Amino acid sequence: MNRNNSRSSPLYTTPLQFQIIEPRLYRGLYPTEENLDFLKTLELKTIIIVLPEGFDISIETPYYSDFITKNNISLHQFQDENVKRRDKAVGISVEEIVKIIEIVADPNSYPIFIHDLTNESVTPLIVAIFRKLAYWNLVSIIDEFIAYSGNVNVHERKFIEEFPMKQIHIENDLIKESDEINSITSWIRRVGI
Repeated sequence: MNRNNSRSSPLYTTPLQFQIIEPRLYRGLYPTEENLDFLKTLELKTIIIVLPEGFDISIETPYYSDFITKNNISLHQFQDENVKRRDKAVGISVEEIVKIIEIVADPNSYPIFIHDLTNESVTPLIVAIFRKLAYWNLVSIIDEFIAYSGNVNVHERKFIEEFPMKQIHIENDLIKESDEINSITSWIRRVGI
């Protein structure tokens, strides 16, 4: 048998802690150069990233900045409040999460990749609020949070439990007037994601 004639399949490396949140909505750790071939297969239209103030991806990780530019990906960058998990605050504000959910609610943004620099608590908080919008029960939300961040502290749990859901308004043509106000599940059903 001639081994040179055998087909080799490409080997892709997913970002660490990669997860499909919903079809065409992904999360993971900050990608390395080895992850870019995999990310290209996702045909991303949007990347949502939460970074500390002063972190410039074009300087810190030019390979990633080039990847985003070459693939015509829309980049939405938000600021991490850079707190230690044992502190009283969490690493992202209510207002920032509301803005992120508005991007996620736009069907023209898909496929979307969400991440922060370390995935310690900010991305898990964003996903936790998304799960809350989708009417997951708190135990399942906290279990998933712990699976991706290692643990949950009292401040993070309180932030999830007390998140002011009324601040989120999903407005697009896919939601009919008869739908329950702010129903992300009815929106997801219509978008078909």
